[in-house]
Amino acid sequence: MPGKSLRVRRLSELRDDLEPPVGEAPEAASPSLDTARLEEDLQGMRQLLTRGLWDSVLANVMPRGESKHPARAASGAKLLQQDVATAATLNAASDTVAQLSEVKDRKPCAARVLRYMGFGSLDGFAGHHWFEALDMLPKHDSVIDTAQKVLADSLVYTPCWCACFLFVMAVLEGRAAEAISEVRKDFWELLTGNYGLTLPFVALIYGCSPVRYQVACFALLTLAYTIAALLKVRFDRRIDSWLDSLCEFYQTLALVDPWTPRRSARLAVLKVMTAVAFPGAAVDCSVQKLFFDSMPDPVEILSVDQVIQPRLLKRFLARMAEEPASVEVTFHGTRPEFVKQILNDGLDPHLCVTGNYGFGAYVATHAGVAHQYAYPGEDGSRHMCVTLAAVGARLVKGKEREAPSTTAADRLINPTQYCFTHEDQLYVSHLITYRATDIQFCRTGGGFQDPFHTKLRAALRASEKDEKNENKRRVEIF
Repeated sequence: MPGKSLRVRRLSELRDDLEPPVGEAPEAASPSLDTARLEEDLQGMRQLLTRGLWDSVLANVMPRGESKHPARAASGAKLLQQDVATAATLNAASDTVAQLSEVKDRKPCAARVLRYMGFGSLDGFAGHHWFEALDMLPKHDSVIDTAQKVLADSLVYTPCWCACFLFVMAVLEGRAAEAISEVRKDFWELLTGNYGLTLPFVALIYGCSPVRYQVACFALLTLAYTIAALLKVRFDRRIDSWLDSLCEFYQTLALVDPWTPRRSARLAVLKVMTAVAFPGAAVDCSVQKLFFDSMPDPVEILSVDQVIQPRLLKRFLARMAEEPASVEVTFHGTRPEFVKQILNDGLDPHLCVTGNYGFGAYVATHAGVAHQYAYPGEDGSRHMCVTLAAVGARLVKGKEREAPSTTAADRLINPTQYCFTHEDQLYVSHLITYRATDIQFCRTGGGFQDPFHTKLRAALRASEKDEKNENKRRVEIF
């Protein structure tokens, strides 16, 4: 150091001036100059100089928080305590917000909040020392420094943080034996999530925030991310609610008999208005009416359950948006063991390996036709799905053991069965559970009369008559 060297040189010159040359007798001490006192001052200055040099060396060698001065050490310990407390508090707040979004109308679990608070304490402790270590790296351009810190954070700290989070949370939850498997299962998903949306904010924190506030900034980032996720969840719930309402409107609009002439469109509007006030009663009544149109009266309906699957409804509406088509209410009879899969995933055309009209998912225009495929369960109950079907602009006559390129039918005029090759053309809207036992066959002449067959033939004759009237009305219009 130039300043300290200059001070040493001046002290040496002063000492040479005070000491007489070799071979010369010392002069008598001036009465105004105290030699002993001057020597004491020189010794004190040497000690101060030596202490200053050592302090400078220690300041460059010893890490932060371990300064020789008690005041500096106390300041570093205070910052560490503040970072630990801040991270613990904000982590607890983040989990509280997350629980409010996950569980509606229920108080947050205190034990879970405490677990996140405990991990937040560890995160604050580790983050404090990590940010201090990054700050001690050689300084370059500010952009380069920020890029180096973000790169080091992404390659070192973030992977370690993800692994520690999964491991520590499993241990705190009492699943220490599953901690390693938990890390292996969820590590990559958690890591890629951290690399996604939050990466620009990480660069912003490293580039703009002082070191002493970086732990708090990252904890606030976690809280902000959780709040944003909460808003998204609420928005998704609102979208699902809108889809539920749209589903009811769409189903009610479609609950006009497929064989009913267009002049009955006012009936559809009336059904929509009724569904707004009494959605369940209006739709159930319409479903039962369509069901008994081709089923004998002794059949007992046990329940009519509305099926709400937003994912499948979105798929169906997207198909309708791409290719507008008329929607018909159809029926699909099935076995009891297939009901759950159909309600969850819809009708899958790829599961059909046999069929008189091609490979695909089959639906019937009348419940009496679908009843032939609704096998009874152990308790005698049967299941039939009410299915909205977007037939499309083209219709072909199906052929056995062939995959039709478009919607196929058993006949082109007034069909009774459709075969669909695309799953997004079908949406299961209701599940009818009914019982058809103790129905006596009527003896007529030399044989027996099947009540199901009689009712179905009557419905088919009515639909053929309505179809002819509709075609005649169209000719008169054009």
